Amino acid sequence: PPLAEMLATALENNPDIGVAASQVTAAEAQLKRAQLSVVQQVMDLQETWHTQKQLVEHATASVAAAEKQRKYVKRKYDLGQPSGTAVDLGAAEEQKIKAEVALILAQAKLAEIKAKIPYVAVVAQSKSPQRRKTQPRKKMRSTIKTQLRRRYCLFRAIKLNPLY
Repeated sequence: PPLAEMLATALENNPDIGVAASQVTAAEAQLKRAQLSVVQQVMDLQETWHTQKQLVEHATASVAAAEKQRKYVKRKYDLGQPSGTAVDLGAAEEQKIKAEVALILAQAKLAEIKAKIPYVAVVAQSKSPQRRKTQPRKKMRSTIKTQLRRRYCLFRAIKLNPLY
């Protein structure tokens, strides 16, 4: 049999090449899983941030409305109108304080979410134990790809060159 046919058969049936190709496929699948995980984390964080920002805006509006109501009741109380009792004024001030507490809590949660943004990016780049394991695989994958390319080039050269 010609050398080109022998090389083609050897390259197709060599178990080392099959194992190497399956390792490359497994490494690529691991990479895809990690990328999908990062995308999901970022999307979840973005959605949470957006929702919390809306809650902060709503709480800010509630504080403004409670302050407006408190001023209205205070004015009535100062003028001595019957609907402006001390109980009404106390209730309006209590409502304003509750709105301010809700605003502070919403702002704190938003700050917590903002603090996670760089963390997600860093974690995505270096999941400590898994990342260390994939570094040698990355080198191995490039080595395997290089070997496969060389063998393929040799195979193509032999196949195209009838002198072999």
